[in-house]
Amino acid sequence: MTKIRFAAIGGVTLHYTREGLADGTPLVFINSLGTDLRIWDDLASRFAGRFPIIRYDKRGHGLSDCPPEPYTIRDCSGDLANLLQYLDATEAILNG
Repeated sequence: MTKIRFAAIGGVTLHYTREGLADGTPLVFINSLGTDLRIWDDLASRFAGRFPIIRYDKRGHGLSDCPPEPYTIRDCSGDLANLLQYLDATEAILNG
């Protein structure tokens, strides 16, 4: 079952989902610029029986906050690092 959630971290609120297995190293799907986490719907469902799945909307995308621009790669990578820390994920498999 997909659980849609929001996390207020690092000065931005990120929209994310957790689905799949409850335990194990999560598989994190990182969408491209100009898209949101729904781009991974079909693929995530195929892996949900084998991994915990985390998907999220980057800042300024989907249902995540849209703070004042510009955004840098450092902002985006920091958002992901903060989200993983918030979710207590010390390891992750990143896919993008």
